[in-house]
Amino acid sequence: MAGRTQMQVPVVQGVQTTLEGLHAAGIAAEAVWAGILASDLAEAACCFGMNAAKIAWDVHAIQVLHKFQQVCEEGATLVKQDIQAITQTDQGEAQNFQA
Repeated sequence: MAGRTQMQVPVVQGVQTTLEGLHAAGIAAEAVWAGILASDLAEAACCFGMNAAKIAWDVHAIQVLHKFQQVCEEGATLVKQDIQAITQTDQGEAQNFQA
């Protein structure tokens, strides 16, 4: 094995075993970190998708609200015109009964 000492000194072998253990722990920690990073990226993508959906919904809701407002304004205008027509008709007919 490359990098492994051929010396049979217990202290050297103990240090080498410790370093190998730390190396393995580092690889495991890196795998955990990569998993956390992938999870964070997936969460960010999910949040982005949810935000995009919310924005689309809000835009749609605003468009519906504006359409409703436009219909209400048109309805109010027509009601005003009807009231004005009835008032003018009533005033015209009232003149027929004036002495």
